[in-house]
This record gives sequence, structure tokens and C-alpha cells, in this order.
Amino acid sequence: FSLRKYFETVKQYDWYKNTIFVFTADHTGPGSRLEYANEYGRFRIPVFFYTPGGELPAKCDSTRLMQQMDITPTLLSMIGYDKPYFSFGKNVFEQDSAKFVNYAFNDLHGQTMYYLDTLMIQYKDDELMGIFEYQKDCELKNNLLERRGDFSQLPFMESQVKAMMQTYVEGMKKNALTADKSLSK
Repeated sequence: FSLRKYFETVKQYDWYKNTIFVFTADHTGPGSRLEYANEYGRFRIPVFFYTPGGELPAKCDSTRLMQQMDITPTLLSMIGYDKPYFSFGKNVFEQDSAKFVNYAFNDLHGQTMYYLDTLMIQYKDDELMGIFEYQKDCELKNNLLERRGDFSQLPFMESQVKAMMQTYVEGMKKNALTADKSLSK
């Protein structure tokens, strides 16, 4: 109802047809379903784009991973921005390109969760604590840590999560999480 009322009002303005609307949430609230009462569920939020004046760049597979840090690179691509910028996120409309890695990254109370396609790994204090096939096990009841050798993507995932954490921590210490500072080094 609120969105309908909002759009009834703003569609009268000239800027409306040239606007990209992004809708998302910060996190989930308390819920009655167990699948939202864990590290995976707390971050399952809707994200969608709406462009009243035109089509979205490509069909996006809504079952693939997306995160809030993907919003900026996606929007910059949609408006044709071609200058350097720094982001850990990805343009979600480039998912067929060779540079698209379907991942998400979360940090909650000192636990780091890294999702790649159908697998989620969980770190605490730089130690691998869990491996989950989160799509099949949305309540995260079946920790597959003892089967770590069964997952060929695990070494890549571990190196990626460590690299992101190191880049973030060092960038924060040096105030270098900007395009001009990160590109000059």
C-alpha cells in the first residue's frame, strides 16, 4: 500500500522516468520460520531494481547470490559510469561474463560467512568452523567440515575470504578503500 501510494505521487515528476529505484532491507526481523534463525537466514533479504523509463540491462537469475555491496557496481554500470571506483561488490547483470563470481560475504559477531554458488563456509578467529550446502540445508544443521576434501571449490573459497578480509583490514588501517588510493599502489 505504501509503495503504491509513493509511486502514485512520484510518477507525476519529470525525473521519475529517468530514475532507477532500488529496494532492499537491512536484515530480517524475528520470524516464525527456523530457516531465518541462523547466520544464513539473518541476511536473506529482498533486493530488486525497478526502472520505469526502460528495461533492465539483462535478465537476472533471481536464484543467484546478490548482496548489498553489489548495488553500487550494478547501478554504476546501468548509468554507464566508466571511471575507476573501489568496491568488493559485483555488477549482477554481468553474471554471464568471465569476471562474474557468484559470491556473497557476511560478517556477524566475529563470524565470517562466505557463500560461493551452493556452498557456504564459516570462519571464526581465522579458523574454518563450518561448511554447509546452504540451499539444501537452510537451517544449517548439517556441518560438512569432516568432508572438506569433497569440495573442489574450498581452496578457492578459503583464499578469497582471507584476501577480502586482509584487503578490508589493511584498507581501513591505511584509509585506502578508494579507487584513487587503491589503484596507485
